[in-house]
Amino acid sequence: MIMKKLLGKRMTLRVKFILLGGSILAAVMTVLFCWMLVQSEEAVMNQVDAQAQSLLNQIVITRQWIADQDGLYVRKSAARTTNPFLPNTDIVDRSGLHYVLRNPAMVTRQLSELSGNSKHYRFRITSRQLRNPANAPNAFEQDALVQFERRGFDKTRNGIARRDIEDGVPVYRRIIPLRVEEACLGCHRDQGYRVGDVRGGISVTIPLDSAVAAIARTRLRLISAGAAIILLIAGSLYFIVHRLVLRPVDHLHQVAEGINAGQFETLATIRSGDEFEDLAESVNRMTQRVRTGYEGAVKSLAAAIDARDPYTRGHIDRVARYTFAIARELGWSREERRKWKMGVVLHDVGKIGIRDAVLQKQKYLTDDERAEMQAHPRIGAEIAIASESDLLIRELPAILYHHEWFDGRGYPAGLKGEDIPPIARVLAVADVYDALITDRPYRKAMTDENALAVILDGSGTQFDPEVVKAFLAAWAKGFADDTLVEDDSDLVLERT
Repeated sequence: MIMKKLLGKRMTLRVKFILLGGSILAAVMTVLFCWMLVQSEEAVMNQVDAQAQSLLNQIVITRQWIADQDGLYVRKSAARTTNPFLPNTDIVDRSGLHYVLRNPAMVTRQLSELSGNSKHYRFRITSRQLRNPANAPNAFEQDALVQFERRGFDKTRNGIARRDIEDGVPVYRRIIPLRVEEACLGCHRDQGYRVGDVRGGISVTIPLDSAVAAIARTRLRLISAGAAIILLIAGSLYFIVHRLVLRPVDHLHQVAEGINAGQFETLATIRSGDEFEDLAESVNRMTQRVRTGYEGAVKSLAAAIDARDPYTRGHIDRVARYTFAIARELGWSREERRKWKMGVVLHDVGKIGIRDAVLQKQKYLTDDERAEMQAHPRIGAEIAIASESDLLIRELPAILYHHEWFDGRGYPAGLKGEDIPPIARVLAVADVYDALITDRPYRKAMTDENALAVILDGSGTQFDPEVVKAFLAAWAKGFADDTLVEDDSDLVLERT
C-alpha cells in the first residue's frame, strides 16, 4: 500500500517484490557494509596505534638506557656542538679529543629529526617546566600533560591519542607520560622533581597518508564486493521467488483470464508439489463445475430449440458430430475443436425467435416466410450480444455466419471466401448435409449418395472446397467415434 501510494499506480507482484525485496536487501547490505567499513577503518587505525605504542616503547627504553648510563658522549664536531642546556659537560680524553654529552632528551630530539626527514614519524619530548623552549607543548600535548599531572602516572600510563590535521595532512598523535626515575635527577633535580613525579611526556606523530590510502582501497573493495554480493543475492532470490511463486502466480493469472474469457478448456498445469499445485487443482475443479453448469444451460437451450420442430429433433447433436469430425480431418487440435463446441450447439439458437407457423410449416415457405426464417442467424447473434456474456459472444462466428456461401451469395452478411470464419465454413457443410439426409415437411430424406452429390456440386460455390474434401474423408470413416485419433466423445451432446 505504501509503495502504491508513493508510485501512484497499480503494481504487479513482480514489481512489488523487486521494489520491496530490493529495498530491504539494499538497506540490510548497506548497514552491513557500513559496519564492515567502520570495522576495517578501525582495524587500520588500531594498527597505526599499535605502531605508535611500539615506537614510544622503543624510545622510552632507549631513553632509559641512556639515563642509566648517565648519558652518552659523542665526539665533538661542527655538527655536534655542546648542549647549551647542559653546561660544563664537555670532556677531553688523554689524546686531546673533545666529547660532548648527549642526554635522553637530546637523543630523542636527534632521533626525531632523523625520522622526520625520512617522512616516517616524528618524536617530541615536552614538559610544562621547560629547559629547552623548542620542547614547548602544542595544544594536544598541553591538554594531555594537564591530565597526566592531575590523574597521576598510574592512571594515564597508556597515554592519549587522537587523529589530527597538520599542515593540511592527516596525522595520528599519541603521547604517554614520563615519570621521574632516580637516573633523571642528575639533570632535573634543580627543577624540584622527585622520583615518581610526572615530569612531562613524549609524543609520536605518524602521517596517515598511507593509512588513508589503505582505508580508501578497502572502502572501494568493500563497495565493489557489496554491490556484487547484492546483485548475486538479489538475482538468486529473484530466481527462487520467480520459480516458486511468481511463475505459478502468472500461470494461475493466465488461466483465470482464460476462464473469464470463456475458455473453459484452459487448465492450470502446476506440478510443484506444494500449495500452488493444490490451488491449481482447486481452480481446475472450479472451472470444471462452471463449465459443466454452462454447458448444461446451453444443452437445455438447445433442447428447447429442438423440441419446437419434431422434424429436426437430434439435428444439433448430429451437426456437432459431423462438424468436429470434419475439423479433425482439417488438422484442428482438440483444443481448437473444443473452443467452438458451444457455438456449434447454439448455431440455431435464433430459431427461438421464429414463429411456430413458419418453423413447423408442412409446405414450402413463401418469400416472406423464407426471409423470416433467414433472420434466425441475426436473432441468434442479438441473443448472444444481449446476454453480455463473453462465453456466448465468442460463439458469434458460428451463430451468425453458418449460412454464408463461399462465393458470397449467402446470408446474412454476404461474406465471401476466406472472410467467412473457419468454424462457419465447416459448420455450413455439416448443417446442409444433415438437412439433406433427414426428413423435412416438404420432402423426404435423400440417400447418402444423393446428399454427397449435392455437397460436391456446391464445392467452390456454397462450400469451401477444402472443407468439402475434409467432409468426404470424415464421411468415409463414418463419423465414428472410434475412428478419431483422440477421444472426442465429450464433444458430442447426447440427450435422452
